[in-house]
Amino acid sequence: MKMSQRSSIRRGLVTAVATAALATVLALSGCAGSAEPGSTDAGSGEAQIGGTLTIGQKQAVNTLDPATSGPPTYVFPAYEPLIYQQPDGSLIPALATEWSYTDDTNTSFEVKIREGVTFADGGSLDAAAVKASLERFLSLEGNPNATYAGPVESIDVVDDYTIVIHYSTAFPVAALSLSQDWRFGLIVSPDGLADEEALATETHGAGQYVLDSSATVDGSSYTFDKNENYWSPEAVKFDTIDMKVISDTAAQLAALESGEIDYANNAPAQTVTTAVAEGFQNAPTLGVLANVMLVKRDSGPLADERVREAISLALDRGSLASAVFGEGSEAQSTIAIEGQLGNTGADPVEQNIDEAKQLLADAGYPDGVSITLLSIDGIDPNFTIATAVQSQLAEAGITAELTQATGAFDNFIGPLYGGEADAAIWQWSIINTYYQFSTNLIPAGALGNPLGGADDELSSAFEAASSASEDELDAALQAVVQRYDDMNWTVPVASVPNGQLFAQNIGNLPTAPSVPQSLNIFSPDPDTSVERVG
Repeated sequence: MKMSQRSSIRRGLVTAVATAALATVLALSGCAGSAEPGSTDAGSGEAQIGGTLTIGQKQAVNTLDPATSGPPTYVFPAYEPLIYQQPDGSLIPALATEWSYTDDTNTSFEVKIREGVTFADGGSLDAAAVKASLERFLSLEGNPNATYAGPVESIDVVDDYTIVIHYSTAFPVAALSLSQDWRFGLIVSPDGLADEEALATETHGAGQYVLDSSATVDGSSYTFDKNENYWSPEAVKFDTIDMKVISDTAAQLAALESGEIDYANNAPAQTVTTAVAEGFQNAPTLGVLANVMLVKRDSGPLADERVREAISLALDRGSLASAVFGEGSEAQSTIAIEGQLGNTGADPVEQNIDEAKQLLADAGYPDGVSITLLSIDGIDPNFTIATAVQSQLAEAGITAELTQATGAFDNFIGPLYGGEADAAIWQWSIINTYYQFSTNLIPAGALGNPLGGADDELSSAFEAASSASEDELDAALQAVVQRYDDMNWTVPVASVPNGQLFAQNIGNLPTAPSVPQSLNIFSPDPDTSVERVG
């Protein structure tokens, strides 16, 4: 059975929709991005096992089906991944105990399944169950996350507790694809697969908790009880997990202050500043990378690399970071920020108006140049980012005619893919660098390349990275990042972490911004599983 990836255009669009949904949630909280990277010291003292952990969520979940759930934090208590990604980015065993490529081409990947695991619904975990869950994920119509599974061609059961995933082309992040953020590795039980409609309102996983449907009010509150079958019982620190939908920012902070909730998910910058000053803990995730996508590169002024470089030099990223994105944001001038695979360590690009003007003159625009700049309010509330960028570009003689898209995402996609905009304001989730390029930046028709531009040197570097070993991948991606940054297809502006606020008596929190997009506090490792302390 062959399971191919979606077309490049569909791949880009579904990724765009997922990212836009995240940005819209953040916008509703009053800020396009959020958080202060520094946090107070994690709670300390003796662990208090049991009781209830209450989480304040910014929005209700669309479905409890782990393949398409958004936001995914609702399914993390109930569904265990094959491989768990720790906040520092390291990968540890969960339902899989070992994994490795069986060749040197990154096209066959063997996974050893943990023996003796029972799903919460009583079913048994084995290779056949894992294969069925993975294949269902790949074949599920309209699954916006299918692209992250990679170019899966087939899945073989080798023995009762071993599978091999075969890829049609090299895929160097197979292990990462089976971790929690990417959903592919969140394994559904055979009973759950037998009644797919029920997956929207029930849970059928092997995670630490199971949904209590009788205590759950859809759209308002969700209650999860301890899974007595969980394979690592020492990692389960609470009897019950309650998730409450609190969309109002002020109400979320008030709930944290009153003790109604222990954890405020995706708190905006203003809330983080207030809460940290009051003694609450902030354990942010990496968040988003705000940028200006230079998309119309096949004709017009942006076809000249000198004009694109002039746009980069015209921006004062430091002032944009502080004035537009707030405390905790950092100026960025590379697509792979410090700490990510492929970061080149290059010096940041500083504003240089004189050099920008000279580049424009060399390109044949001594009197300046005009471009169209597209933005949408779901990504750029009140068009604050676009207006600030527009103002700074004007200093270098670059007139940015702002097109303001409002409401439906199609109002942004239409002019972007229709070639009506030279550039666009966007915010990429800060994800694995290989995924960023393979999904969002390189494929023709992807959101970061809507008009299908190509570059032989970039393509060659990416092909080499796809076949690189684990030890070689960072260096190989540096070549990809260097070429991409040099071409200025995207002009990064600032990284903006997402705030995650916790009560003072919650321990085992990350001490640096979490690498996974969505903070998963249900680690199978007892030493890193979040707990209450006294």
